Amino acid sequence: MVLHRNPKTLLTLPLWPVKKKWGFFQKAAGNCSFSTGLASIAAVVRNAGFPIFAKDTQVEGMGEQQFAHYLKEGKFDVIAMPCFIASVPFVKRTAQICRQILPNSKVVIGNIQPTMFPEETLSYCNDADIAVMGAGEYTFLEYLQYLRDESPELTEIPGLAVNNGGNVVINQPRKPMTEIDSLPMPAYDMFPMEKYVLPLTNIKRYPTYSIITSRGCPYPCGFCTGHHVHGYKVLHRSIEATIEEILYLKNRFNARGIMFHDSTFTVSRKWTIELCEALLKNNIDLPWMCFTRVDRVDRELLSIMKNAGCWAISFGIESGNQKSLDLIKKGTTVEQAEEAIRQCLELKIFVLHSFIMGLPGENEDDIHNTYKFAKKLGGHVTYFFLPVPFPGTLLHQLAKNDKGLKKDIAWTDYSDLKTLPYINPNIGGEKMLKLLRKYYIGYYSSPKIIYRNLKELNSIDAIKKYWTAAGALLQIIFQGE
Repeated sequence: MVLHRNPKTLLTLPLWPVKKKWGFFQKAAGNCSFSTGLASIAAVVRNAGFPIFAKDTQVEGMGEQQFAHYLKEGKFDVIAMPCFIASVPFVKRTAQICRQILPNSKVVIGNIQPTMFPEETLSYCNDADIAVMGAGEYTFLEYLQYLRDESPELTEIPGLAVNNGGNVVINQPRKPMTEIDSLPMPAYDMFPMEKYVLPLTNIKRYPTYSIITSRGCPYPCGFCTGHHVHGYKVLHRSIEATIEEILYLKNRFNARGIMFHDSTFTVSRKWTIELCEALLKNNIDLPWMCFTRVDRVDRELLSIMKNAGCWAISFGIESGNQKSLDLIKKGTTVEQAEEAIRQCLELKIFVLHSFIMGLPGENEDDIHNTYKFAKKLGGHVTYFFLPVPFPGTLLHQLAKNDKGLKKDIAWTDYSDLKTLPYINPNIGGEKMLKLLRKYYIGYYSSPKIIYRNLKELNSIDAIKKYWTAAGALLQIIFQGE
């Protein structure tokens, strides 16, 4: 299908109900995450002069009938959506609806899942015509230009996989981006920003919005798939562009807080310090939080961040057992974790940390060691997770090797929160779930943790957050029962 005109394009999220998406973490998870990637593609396409529309079906709580009506009214030529392994069955269903309502339109999927498994994903989501592999902005733009101009040839667009009636043709990969400052600011104005509520643990004041200042991650953590899209090389936005984006959110959408959603915010010490200096120079005066690693902070850097408005840091510590950290190639030590958390608490920085319990090779004693280690660190918030061995990761291979991976595991198993894709053979699935509940109760009933969090009740926003947190904790402990 070549239109010889600018195709009317819809960027959407798959029909993935929040309750199914987050399960028993729903209360803690907010409503939906803002899709910075989709907003970035929207900005690039709009700047190129194409008619572009955006619809976040998840934050707007749309059902199938509402979405079908929206498609009928819109008469879109192209419908594109992101696809992750947990969302695959919902992407498949959304693509089916698109095909039923607009049979002549092109359905495009992108992001991690089709990047890692383009042929398998297009075969499963067989109503999708195109998969975009890797960073999507310019690949998708070139596809729209092809529909308008019939040039370049479809097979010449790098980063595309094409579904020709069940025969999937995979084009050459697109060369990695060498800088990201040429990308326009994400098209926040095309989304209902007032409806987004971040995870309550990541908010100091309402509303808080998330931004991403970099792409890529240099660390080979064995459970992560993120580098498949943006690679291991880190590309930063300029300090000027980052400040401009923050001020835009503050002035246009009344942002009262910022969450830097970068994989490892402090990966560049120099860049982090320069940003902190710019935040102070421009009188931004917004509390902000970030995600980073315990080996990428030190007391001097933390002090600079604190002075520039950093109120919270989230660390993926993963385990209290050094053998497990080494096994999953985390590249950190338990001593580094102790030092980083101690320094944060001394500087009165709110600490969140997360752990994976029951990794391959672990037993009940190892899980208990991780629990004791979490209590010793004493962060304000902790998350205990069970292993999720995503295909294409080291963890998936480790789970397969110790025969704990679910037999005949399917992609749909990763979207069913009641299914354990991996059961540690040294512990058993039922025991893993019981220990998870037990340690959540144990952690948050600790007098030290209760006292530490009570000291945070110093504003209406904080009281609102902790009231919601109490319900969220009960939901997590009892897994929605």
